[in-house]
Parts: sequence; C-alpha cells; structure tokens
Amino acid sequence: MKYCRLLLTSYSRICQQNQTKFQLFFEFSNQGKKHFSSYHRGFAPSSFEWRKWSRFYTNRYEETETADSKARTHFEKRLVPFTREHLYEVVKNVDEYKYFVPWCEDSRIIHKKGNEMDAELTVGFKILSEKYISHILLDPPNSIRVRSPETRLFEYLINEWYFKPGPDPHSTWLEFYVSFKFRSFLYQHIVDMFFEDVVKRMVTAFETRAKHVEEEKRAKHLEERVPWTK
Repeated sequence: MKYCRLLLTSYSRICQQNQTKFQLFFEFSNQGKKHFSSYHRGFAPSSFEWRKWSRFYTNRYEETETADSKARTHFEKRLVPFTREHLYEVVKNVDEYKYFVPWCEDSRIIHKKGNEMDAELTVGFKILSEKYISHILLDPPNSIRVRSPETRLFEYLINEWYFKPGPDPHSTWLEFYVSFKFRSFLYQHIVDMFFEDVVKRMVTAFETRAKHVEEEKRAKHLEERVPWTK
C-alpha cells in the first residue's frame, strides 16, 4: 500500500507539472496574438504596446522555452575593436543588410518614427524564400531590440543587440541574443542542422561589415585631406 501511494503521489505531481506547462504555453500563445493584433490591422504597435510586448517576452519566454523543444536560442558576447556608436550605426542600418547578412535577399525600412521603426526583410535558403516584418526599438548607442509578429515564417522572433563600453575607448563589448521558432517544419529541420554555424556567421558578418565601413570612412577622410594632383 505504501508503494502504491508513492506511485500515485508521483503521478499526480507529473500531471500538475504538465498542466502548468500547458497553461503557460496557452497564455503565451493568446497574449502573443493580442500584442500582435495591431500588425494584423496594418499598424505598428504603439510605445505602450511595445512595453507590454517586451515585458511579456522577457518574463514569459524563459518559462516556456524549456517546454518547447522547437525553439532555438543563442547568446554570445564579443570584444570588438570598434566604438559603440560605430557598431550601433552598422546594426541600425537595416537597408544595407541585403549586401552582407547571410541569407538576407532584401531589406528595407518601411516606417520610422522617433526611436522606433518597422523593417521588411526577405530571407532565403536555396529555393526557399520568405518575407517578414520586424518592429525595432532603438536606444542609441546602447541597444537595438527587434520583435517580429506571428507570420508565415516565424511563430515568434526575438533579437537583441547590446553595445557596452570595452576596456579602451575604441573597443566595445558586443552582446547578441536571438530566440525564434519557425512555423515551417522544413525551415526548422534546416536550421537544426546548421544552427550554431548560422548564428556565428551572423555576428561575424556584422563585425566584418563594421570593419569595411570604418575603412571606407578613413579612405574618404584621407581623400579630403590630401589634394589629388595630375
């Protein structure tokens, strides 16, 4: 009898845990749809909606992540030889993503107001290609935070960049965080095979771009200072 009671107690606890996970996931789905409703109407969320949205994901995503094996999350921190202001401008310039970000076929800013903007990006891998819209919150030169509503491509996408002072004035601690879940099983399967390589190439691409832009600025500055003679 004692052994049976122990089994029943264990079974009851497992059921309660599963019920809690289901409730969290259900709340996550419904709240997410509520915050994304303005996008379905064709408008970007207001600042108030953004704050609710950010708090929701910050508080809820960590709780549901362990129960969702299809979600993918990556965080890395690098010390890079650029100023915070320079890195911030490179990441903010979404219109240029199509020229250097891996698998980005097109990128453009479709709406901008103050420190918030909406961008449309097209991503593709071989014969696959999809568009999605991101809402971007800017805090120069400290951070850039990106949220994408529920689309055909993603169930959700969270992307955050933080630019923190390095040990000397011309260096920065770059922090990169991304968390997402694809709606398509095919995309999910592809990412599962190359996930770590993909995210590392993403950050490296921005670092390389920062170096390229800095070199172009130096060359232009040198041309302005040194008169060319025939």
